[in-house]
Amino acid sequence: MKHLLLAAVAMSAVLGGSALSGASAADLPRRSPAYIAPAYAPMFTWTGFYGGINGGYGFGDANGIGRALAGSPSGGLIGGTVGYNYQYQRFVLGLEADFDYASIGNSQTSAGPLTAKSNLNFETTVRARAGYAVDRALFFVTGGYAGGNLHSTTYDTPNNFYAANTNYLNGYAVGAGVEYAFMPNLSGKVEYLYTDLGQAYNFAYTPDVSRIGLSTSNIKAGINYHF
Repeated sequence: MKHLLLAAVAMSAVLGGSALSGASAADLPRRSPAYIAPAYAPMFTWTGFYGGINGGYGFGDANGIGRALAGSPSGGLIGGTVGYNYQYQRFVLGLEADFDYASIGNSQTSAGPLTAKSNLNFETTVRARAGYAVDRALFFVTGGYAGGNLHSTTYDTPNNFYAANTNYLNGYAVGAGVEYAFMPNLSGKVEYLYTDLGQAYNFAYTPDVSRIGLSTSNIKAGINYHF
């Protein structure tokens, strides 16, 4: 009998201990799953300074009054760009300047015979830009100052006269384009610029005195780095 009583007490102790352990385990705080932050891409902004390279093709008219006009010059140009943008919501305002080495020229022979040549050696612009941003694309219009170096020559066979003149011309530029940010710090652009560089006198006090100027249509592409 004594042995049966001891066995019962031992069994009760084991069962009680198991129940107690289960209750203690149930009371322990459970470990929460790890928090995973939602992934998101930061919003792109056009605000800031930038610089890059550009190039393209220009064509136009050497206009003015006189015999020594070289018709419709055309050719390529390549150079650099610097600027600054400020974006408010979807609207972007900025200032941009570029300097391009150019070879926009033509040669024309007229009655006489007289051979006239004109070549735009370089062109520079300083322009305001106003645009509207759609995601990473910027649609803009632009306008401002334009200047360029025009080299002209004439060879008048009957008068046995040859002369060369170089004039820096001042005028304006207007245009429009689109720019797209294909990486966080890189964008590509395509733009059209019409420039009217005004007029200047060439070959003064000669039979071939002319008032000559140049207007061009430039189609340009470029890549900019945004700081």
